[in-house]
Amino acid sequence: MFVLPSFAVTGVQHVQVYLNQFSSSVYIDPSVGNNLFENQTKGTLDITCPSWMDWFHGCLQYQIEHHLFPRLPRCNLRKISPYVRELCKKHNLPYLSVSFLEANVLTIGTLRTAAL
Repeated sequence: MFVLPSFAVTGVQHVQVYLNQFSSSVYIDPSVGNNLFENQTKGTLDITCPSWMDWFHGCLQYQIEHHLFPRLPRCNLRKISPYVRELCKKHNLPYLSVSFLEANVLTIGTLRTAAL
């Protein structure tokens, strides 16, 4: 009785983390530099959703912010998101925020590329 509900509940978070992590490109070129901020913005994305869905995603739909500020409480990630987006725009860095469906499409594309 415990295993099925625990897999159902944790499965949702596994999908969430998988979409944020595996839909973006991977940093592989050491000659580009070792800019932590740039690497984190290129290596992940955010899932766009209304604020009432934060409970569903555990506020981890803000992976860019989470990677930049790992010790920041998750409930504050939505609050700093506009500042991070503005900073990325100022320094011409990528900031990808897509819907849950778009993240699935990007992840499938990444897996397809890896398979080929």
